[in-house]
Amino acid sequence: MKLYYIRRLNNKIILNSIGIDEQGDVAYAESVLEAYQGQYESMEDFAQQMVDDCGDLRDVPHFIENAIDWEVIAEQFHWDYSITIDGYVFNNNV
Repeated sequence: MKLYYIRRLNNKIILNSIGIDEQGDVAYAESVLEAYQGQYESMEDFAQQMVDDCGDLRDVPHFIENAIDWEVIAEQFHWDYSITIDGYVFNNNV
């Protein structure tokens, strides 16, 4: 049995699959897919995207937005998210 999932790589949509042999593998694969948040250049990029997605900076002037220390914010995200050496980000609480 195979579990198929779609991911984006270099602005291309790629269909991948994970071979599944046992019921435990299904639960593990599902939890990994649920935890997966995307691929980013850095944890700072991920933090900025998360804040942008929430719309929290919608009404903030650009000169203030440009002064945000995304490294400090990314440090706070490390409690709940992990990033691999290849830039894949996963939610630690899934």
